[in-house]
Amino acid sequence: MIRGILFILAGAALVFLVLPALFLVLALSAHRNPADFDQDPASMDHTPYEARKAEILKGVRTVRQRPWQETGLTAADGVPLRALWLPGGQKTAILLHGYCSTPFNNYFLIAEVFARQGWSVLMPFMRGHGKSGGRTTLGPKEAQDALLWAAWAAGQPGCGDVAVYGMSMSAAALHFAADGPWPDKVRVLIADAGYHDLTQQMKSLQQMKYVPKAAIIPLIRRFARWILRVDFGTDGRSHLERARVPMCFLRGMLDTSVSPETVLEAYQACSARKLLLTAEEAPHTLAFMAGGEPLQKALFEFINEQMIQEEPEQ
Repeated sequence: MIRGILFILAGAALVFLVLPALFLVLALSAHRNPADFDQDPASMDHTPYEARKAEILKGVRTVRQRPWQETGLTAADGVPLRALWLPGGQKTAILLHGYCSTPFNNYFLIAEVFARQGWSVLMPFMRGHGKSGGRTTLGPKEAQDALLWAAWAAGQPGCGDVAVYGMSMSAAALHFAADGPWPDKVRVLIADAGYHDLTQQMKSLQQMKYVPKAAIIPLIRRFARWILRVDFGTDGRSHLERARVPMCFLRGMLDTSVSPETVLEAYQACSARKLLLTAEEAPHTLAFMAGGEPLQKALFEFINEQMIQEEPEQ
């Protein structure tokens, strides 16, 4: 009798906890190849981008026309990483896209603004996305990749100061890398709509709506350590408390994916020189666009304040 009950309980745990936890880790980390908005405009329907569809399409088509080159490197764990590279002036902007997105979809406006100001622009495909290999880890290994891309950019001939901009998942990566060994040429980090607590962020996912979160989260963390070799219990605030590179944090008050309060918590934890910019009418990842000229001016004033003026060493 008791053995039968235990067998039933074990079967129920397998069906309702273990298998869903494994499925979630595999599904969340699976390689994705989303289309750019100009290739699939319908992908903006029923999303926060729909209200600005025409403006976004124009932006993607405009920035795509620039003479992008493709480059790459190999991550510390052997994953091949690819990026789009636009050589320009001595200052370099590294633009890291978010989860299930692309460089053009997230940076259609921002990349163009940097390019018009004479910056070189590097837009990596994050691991598990597009032309890069591997699985996404929602931030921890992306943090290591960001450091590698920063070293790559800093090593380019004539490179001067470097700014690194992360959006959503990649903003979280910058939180996790805030105390990392950034090259000296990296003067500022910009974290746009980034979460800092992976466990808390997972609880808000649609896939977690109908599962017992308290029981399944520890299993998800176990599978993440086994499959991805990362700890989903990581909280970026422990790294932000040791940050040395100046940081700017952006948030949209209409963001339902990463709450404005979450961005505020990251900002408050940061020990480096910092700035918090808020766009009242911005949904997720659209603070730069929705904030308009006032926010953009404040952002670039902060960026330029961190830049040094002397010529880089040849």
